[in-house]
Amino acid sequence: MDCAGSDPRRVGALVEQAAVLRLLDVAAIDRILDGPRRRGTKHLRRVLEPWRRYRPGIRIRSRTEAKLLPLLTEGALPIPETNAKIRVGRKTYEVDFLWHRQRLVVETDGGRFHDNPQAGSRDSGHNRTLTGAGFLISRLGSEDLRDRPEATMDELARLLRERS
Repeated sequence: MDCAGSDPRRVGALVEQAAVLRLLDVAAIDRILDGPRRRGTKHLRRVLEPWRRYRPGIRIRSRTEAKLLPLLTEGALPIPETNAKIRVGRKTYEVDFLWHRQRLVVETDGGRFHDNPQAGSRDSGHNRTLTGAGFLISRLGSEDLRDRPEATMDELARLLRERS
């Protein structure tokens, strides 16, 4: 809260990190914001707005995942399950985002989990298995969310429409 009057990008990054750490409590922040006026209140409310539709304690594991959720809100896309488990045969796979009815999976490929040869091989195997089970897999990198967010959301909206 004390950082709300600082650089707007920093505030957004702090909210994302709080979400990853499962510390983001929008309702608690709103209670503070409803109190005495503070510098940065208006900006913090604007940063928090896309997060209001997600349940408290939503499970996300990376800043790349945290960057996607507000974009989904801004694009008026349906709320996905996050870090959902999919069972195929005897194996269970955890995927970053799942729209179960449309059988659409979105994986956000950040460096922490995907920047090594073993991860590439693992991801390819998961893709083949899930695709074989009827799921469509879309992989997004941080550059998709940073450099072309509108085009990325348009593509996700198209995929969701086509699979409805």
